[in-house]
Amino acid sequence: MPLDVDAEARLDAIAEATIEQATHAGPRAITIRTVAARLGGSTTKVTHYVRSRGGLMANAVRRVQQHWRPELAEVLAGRTGRDRLATFVDWWTTGTAQYDVFRLMWVEMLAMRDSDEVVGRALQQEAHAERDEVVAVLTESRIADPQLRADMLYLLLRGINISSVEDPETWPAERGRQAALALVELMPSTPTSSRQPD
Repeated sequence: MPLDVDAEARLDAIAEATIEQATHAGPRAITIRTVAARLGGSTTKVTHYVRSRGGLMANAVRRVQQHWRPELAEVLAGRTGRDRLATFVDWWTTGTAQYDVFRLMWVEMLAMRDSDEVVGRALQQEAHAERDEVVAVLTESRIADPQLRADMLYLLLRGINISSVEDPETWPAERGRQAALALVELMPSTPTSSRQPD
């Protein structure tokens, strides 16, 4: 059932405040109280829509996904073949300040997934959506066996996210980007069928 306009606007505002809190103080500083303070109201203005710390982060992930889907579509518009795939990898691995914060939140959520049902569900939905995007771009780029190669690229991209958080000096965005581009260069294209003349 879709959210009503007021509820969706309030959830978006809560998500933005959650991201701001993570940006300025780190994801461990995300609480109902700190997010409510950023919104300039009481905690009940948050808990009416989001009931837990995990719910705050899950809601923020929802908001981030709303932003990156149209952004990715715009970046890929008009690009075909391997150029489309390379552009996808560039976009996915190039770090921005907000995406770095999202990675930190995502790793924090991984530690909570078994103890928080809302977090576990949000992580699963996000993971499925990310792999679907990888399958789509490989298929559109005419890469052979896109399902298998999507598994390979998906696992690499997830590994980049974790490595860039646990050891950012060793694994900067550019190193992850080069590794991902090297992997896709090894992926064979679907053979172009040629019809024999009658």
